[in-house]
Amino acid sequence: LYSLLPLLAAMLTASAASGYYFRYIVGNLGLQGVMAALRFVILPVMLAIPWLMKRFSVSQIVLVSAALGIVGNIVSSFALGSLPVLIVGGLIAAVAPLPVSYTGAVFILDLCTYNEWKGNRRLESTISSFSGIFNKLGAAAMALIVGFVLQQAGYDGTLATQPASALAAINVLAYVLPAGGWLLVVALMWFYGRVDRGILPTIQHE
Repeated sequence: LYSLLPLLAAMLTASAASGYYFRYIVGNLGLQGVMAALRFVILPVMLAIPWLMKRFSVSQIVLVSAALGIVGNIVSSFALGSLPVLIVGGLIAAVAPLPVSYTGAVFILDLCTYNEWKGNRRLESTISSFSGIFNKLGAAAMALIVGFVLQQAGYDGTLATQPASALAAINVLAYVLPAGGWLLVVALMWFYGRVDRGILPTIQHE
């Protein structure tokens, strides 16, 4: 079940559709690099994560960040190529993957502790391997989804201007689909909260 988190995170952080969005909807592919550079502004958020981990469970931190991913992508989905709106939405959404990447090792250690408590082997290396494999699968799956949807929507790379169906599909792939993906992360963390807020404190006490 934990492997779904790196799978979803890899899919949601893949920029397979953003290049199409900036080329055909914004009209300036170079601005994609500007948007990527602006995300460095939110990197100091990483410094707050250790402090947050002392006060909240890992599932709560990831759940809230995923909720920000939903909000940010929804904002961007209504941008219609407006750079200021994309900047606001992009900065909000950029917070979402940070706790996932920071707390990956914590998830693995907690799961290993749970395995040991259940009388099973800890399986650190196995769980870590699954995390890496699903991370790569997520990025590959997103690329396949983008290619398939664009083909079905009538995208033609030889055209300077794409049909309305293709533009709508690009917007969905770039922002609506990621918003739905972060919603799945929220659901996953709500379920996982039963472990790290309910079972793990009992294990640590014992």
